[in-house]
Amino acid sequence: MSELLKVFIMTSDNFISARISANLLKRVQEYTQVTGETKTDILIKALTAYLDSYKAIKDNSNSLEKKVDELEKTCKALSNHKNDSMRERHHKNDLACAKALKELASYLTPALLPEALETACAIEDELARAKAVKALVNHLPQELLPSALETTRDIEDDFARAKAMMALASKFPKLLPEALQIARNIKDGSNRAIILSELTAHLPEVLDEALEAVRNINKAKYGVITQ
Repeated sequence: MSELLKVFIMTSDNFISARISANLLKRVQEYTQVTGETKTDILIKALTAYLDSYKAIKDNSNSLEKKVDELEKTCKALSNHKNDSMRERHHKNDLACAKALKELASYLTPALLPEALETACAIEDELARAKAVKALVNHLPQELLPSALETTRDIEDDFARAKAMMALASKFPKLLPEALQIARNIKDGSNRAIILSELTAHLPEVLDEALEAVRNINKAKYGVITQ
């Protein structure tokens, strides 16, 4: 059996009508007898406690979401740092490999040269790979040069590709125009000047262009915009 319990809050125009079970009504009545509080007081306290609890849960939920978001950002930052550290470590390892190949190049027997070139081609860092190919070029037999050329052309970085291409041009002079074109495509002014300057030993007609590239570096240093 149910009973309709009505209480008035704030004014007679604002009231809450609640239908509760007989068991709950009995408990309310027992409570009023013990405490002397009215049913209205009990309902107001119960609603206040419930709504305060809801607000606390909501606030805690928002706080938890914020903490989770912060934790995700921290984890992402740590992951990026880890990736950066790994890339840096791989970069150092690749440079060390290129340096080792350079030091070993003059001691490699014909039987070991194919393996050395394969090792150079497998280096991930493009600049290190270019340095390794450059170190081996003068020691490679004719049949391995096409493989070295293919590896060089696969290098995406213009500066690194130009360095390796110039070494190959000592064996294949016909590659000098290709090396020159690569040099002209280098976006970094300093690197472009370096390659053009090195090319003047093989292509004297590039001297004026190399000098202009060097001048542009100096102009850029003092904030002069060049076309």
